[in-house]
Amino acid sequence: MMIAFRVLVGLGEASYATISPSLISDSYAPAKRNNALTIFYVAIPVGAALGTIMGGVIAAKWGWRHAFIWAGAPGLLLALVMLPFAELKRGQAEGKTAEAAKRPSVRDIVNLFRIPEYVLVVLGYTAYTFALGAFGHWGPTFLHRAHGVAVDKAGTFFGAVLVVAGLVGTMIGGFAATAWQKRNRAGYAWTLGLSVLAAVPLAFGAVLVSSTFWSMSFLAAAMFCLFLSTGPVNTLILETAPVNLRASAMAVSIFTIHLFGDMWSPEIVGRLADSFGGNLQKAVLILPVALIVASALWLTLAVKTKRGP
Repeated sequence: MMIAFRVLVGLGEASYATISPSLISDSYAPAKRNNALTIFYVAIPVGAALGTIMGGVIAAKWGWRHAFIWAGAPGLLLALVMLPFAELKRGQAEGKTAEAAKRPSVRDIVNLFRIPEYVLVVLGYTAYTFALGAFGHWGPTFLHRAHGVAVDKAGTFFGAVLVVAGLVGTMIGGFAATAWQKRNRAGYAWTLGLSVLAAVPLAFGAVLVSSTFWSMSFLAAAMFCLFLSTGPVNTLILETAPVNLRASAMAVSIFTIHLFGDMWSPEIVGRLADSFGGNLQKAVLILPVALIVASALWLTLAVKTKRGP
């Protein structure tokens, strides 16, 4: 039963993650779209934190079954609230309703990979997700093994970093990228490439320094830099695709980044650690290298966008 309900949650989450950004893009003109998407994606770390806190309190008082029920109940309520709202016309924010009305074929979806800008965004996002997923999985274990931080304290620290960096970093990066885009047509892409590039030396420092304080500080700073790109990367996924393919472009992107990114990265790091005699510190060095790849792809996109077609 647990597996069955988890599958249902996955179906709902997958559809929500693909359709919602597309609906937002139909509601806001390009000048305001990135800010709207940024606010939307801030909800992820906030919701994760609230769910963890709320679930823990309810489970402690009434048991884990009640935690599942009451942590999920607000989602059902919000879904019902959405029912009276009229469906937005695709492309209405840009006056492209006729173009958006064209029903895409399978060939159209496959042809997304013939759009250089879309491919650069998604490939960079895949390398980025590879690193971020493995950091999230192995971060607390690394602090415990390499620096002797207690398991519970390492988990609490890493969870707090993800929430704070996710909230603050996403907001700052999103709104700064919008301001930059108004002055530079490649503002979104520059935000992606430079924010990840800034995270590279911080990630290397977090892995290589012997000081526990500095390792944790570098790790927190790296995570902050990585979350700066959350809003702009999703905006670019939508805006590099044809209007009638935006939901499909988001779906293809999500499938790709998980299939080739964080689905395998924790296992790859674990196997590398085993091959190094259990040395996790050497194994996680692959993650800043993945960030270099992501940064290179996104900086290439920025240069290409600045030059124009």
